[in-house]
Amino acid sequence: MQVRVPPTTDRKKLLDSARGLTSDGGPTVLMDGLLEIDERFMRKANDRKPVFVIVTGDGSEGSVRTDGAAFNTWLRTLAPRGVVAHAVVLKSGNGLPEVVANAMTQATNGHFETIGNAGLLQGKMEALAALLSNGRQQMK
Repeated sequence: MQVRVPPTTDRKKLLDSARGLTSDGGPTVLMDGLLEIDERFMRKANDRKPVFVIVTGDGSEGSVRTDGAAFNTWLRTLAPRGVVAHAVVLKSGNGLPEVVANAMTQATNGHFETIGNAGLLQGKMEALAALLSNGRQQMK
């Protein structure tokens, strides 16, 4: 897991970082990454409502420290803490990262969507940003 930008409301910093994202060609370590983000940042966000925004592919899942049972146990802790997760999955087949993202959004009453065309990602992220900036948790 790599933190490209620490938690911030600086939209320019986030946008600049997002423009530089590239695929490294390896498997997604989504479960490990989500638990690490929660440990490092979300549990310490006492003055803010924690929200996960997951953008992932549907390829292979390469987490090594987190198994399905540990992830499911952690997943049950999110809703009681007021955590919400939203996800967009770039879909080309079927893979475990899609299952993980879907489980997280269902457990937290967030929004889950799959898209088959990466060109649609900007519009989906803009809609999600508008939802979050308006303080709503659900997309219509």
